[in-house]
Amino acid sequence: MKMQITNIDIIKMRDKKNDKNIKKLEEKFRSLFKNIRDVIVILDKEGRIVDINPAVKKISGFSPKEIKGRHFREIKFINPENRKKIIEYFRKDRRGKKVPPYYEVEGTTKDGRRIIVEVITTPFISEGEIVGSLVIVRDVTENKKAEEKLKNYQKKIESLVNSSVDLIFLKDKNLKYLIANKAHEKLFNIKVKDIIGKTDFDFMPKTVAEGCRRSDIEALKSGFISREEWVGEKCFHVVKQRIEDTQGRVRGIAAVIRDITERKKIEEMLKKSKEFAENLIASMKDGFSIIDSRGVHININEALCKMTGFTREELIGVGPPHPYWAPEEYENIQKAFKKTLRGEFEDFEMIFMRKNGERFPVIVSPSWLRNEKGEVISYFATVKDISERKKIERAKTEFVSLASHQLRTPLTNINWYSEMLLLGKAGELNDQQIKYLKEIYTANQRLVQLVNLLLNVSRIELGTFGIKPEPINIIEIANIVLKELLPQIKTKKLKLEKDYGKKPLIVNTDPNITHIVFQNLLSNAINYTPKGGRVKVSVEKGKSDVLIKISDTGYGIPNDQQSQIFTKFFRADNIVEKEPDGTGLGLYIVKSVLEQSGGRIWFESEENKGTTFYVTIPLKGMRKKKGKKMSI
Repeated sequence: MKMQITNIDIIKMRDKKNDKNIKKLEEKFRSLFKNIRDVIVILDKEGRIVDINPAVKKISGFSPKEIKGRHFREIKFINPENRKKIIEYFRKDRRGKKVPPYYEVEGTTKDGRRIIVEVITTPFISEGEIVGSLVIVRDVTENKKAEEKLKNYQKKIESLVNSSVDLIFLKDKNLKYLIANKAHEKLFNIKVKDIIGKTDFDFMPKTVAEGCRRSDIEALKSGFISREEWVGEKCFHVVKQRIEDTQGRVRGIAAVIRDITERKKIEEMLKKSKEFAENLIASMKDGFSIIDSRGVHININEALCKMTGFTREELIGVGPPHPYWAPEEYENIQKAFKKTLRGEFEDFEMIFMRKNGERFPVIVSPSWLRNEKGEVISYFATVKDISERKKIERAKTEFVSLASHQLRTPLTNINWYSEMLLLGKAGELNDQQIKYLKEIYTANQRLVQLVNLLLNVSRIELGTFGIKPEPINIIEIANIVLKELLPQIKTKKLKLEKDYGKKPLIVNTDPNITHIVFQNLLSNAINYTPKGGRVKVSVEKGKSDVLIKISDTGYGIPNDQQSQIFTKFFRADNIVEKEPDGTGLGLYIVKSVLEQSGGRIWFESEENKGTTFYVTIPLKGMRKKKGKKMSI
């Protein structure tokens, strides 16, 4: 059976198909309408909200139910100051007048947050009439914040670029300026606005512009240049970079140009200074070395090489211990460099060792160089060979020792015969004869003391003095010395204070050395304290030492001379004026023998107020040393 299809059937089939297509489109629109992130609003021709998608809840906090059916003027989300703008645009749109394709307004969310939204309005037209509108609302708050940050960042960059003393610019591929900072104004005496769109030839001298163009072209070809260029008497460090777009097409060049003329002048001065210093170091007769913070040799001069027998190659780059240090000196060197590190630049003697093993004495004068942070970055030292000086000093000391020994016999005879005469062994003397003999006896005693001092000094310097410890009552020696000095104490009417008991304090010490210590310190305290003053002697037993303190209310030691008080032949200026007699050897001897026997000595003093000397002797006893006894 054949089936006949009429035109009406065909039309009905087409309508059904169209209905299906329309339904599918509606389903797609509804899905899009529901899930799109932007807010979609459908208004009727009066401005009432016919429909609104769920995205409004996320953006404004208001649900579609709270908004649907209301006129847009009633929506609380729209701020009052923006409502007039929207109404104005709505009316214009209804009258067919031109309105912006999109605009921004501020809104307030349900929880009170202020946000910025972008509004796009599209009218619905049917048979030539506007029957409604489609409004898309997008939250652009974060975008606006990002734009604001970008603007601020751009302003900072612009401010930074304009505050730079360097020339900073951007040129297009035709070498016309797109951007230039204010440094151009100072250098070329032209406003930045007058540079933009120009080439170098428009405002620079021709020769300068030609040089700039050559380096620009080179940068365009090679992609990057960084070098120093002289322009007349000025030197510039030039950095230029080719600029390309994402597709690799050349768009121009960016450049930073710094005036380094002053730096080049300083570098030239430093170069000349370095050459001068190197020539000076090379010409020095004394040895000279520079070591880094690790103790490694950075530089040495030829004099040090000749002195030690080592070559530069054998010393440069070598760390401690250095090959020319005598092994027994390591500890002393460490102590000396610790002092240097504290800023105490004191010369010190030590023994160096030549490459062939020969030892010789030197004086080292150390110092250091610090960086801007105050950190020591290198040490340097001059080294003086004092072998010849030591030979001369030894010869001189030996001569003094010999002369002193030769003088002792006649001085002893003079002393003995003077005593005999004063005792009347050779007959009765008249008053005038007795007076003259007493003068001879006193002067001879002074000479004997001086000879003894010179002998002690020579023994110290020759290393021939001995230390022979034996059990000694230190209190007893203190009393013996005080008894010897009692006449002077009474003559000056000094108040004597003793801060120790009668109980013996037995320590293994050399009796002569202990006597010398008390005799020198007490005689100084008595001699350099004015009449009516006070002298105090204190002896106390500590955990590991005996501490002796001798203080006075005397003239004191000037602060600027205290560092010299233990040096040979030194006497403070204020003492020389008041007490001309004195050798300046006593404290030198005391310090030398104490340090070699295991003791210590130091002092505190204030001018015109007095001085206190402190001495320690180990309870375990003085260190024994073979040699000749010290003279008292």
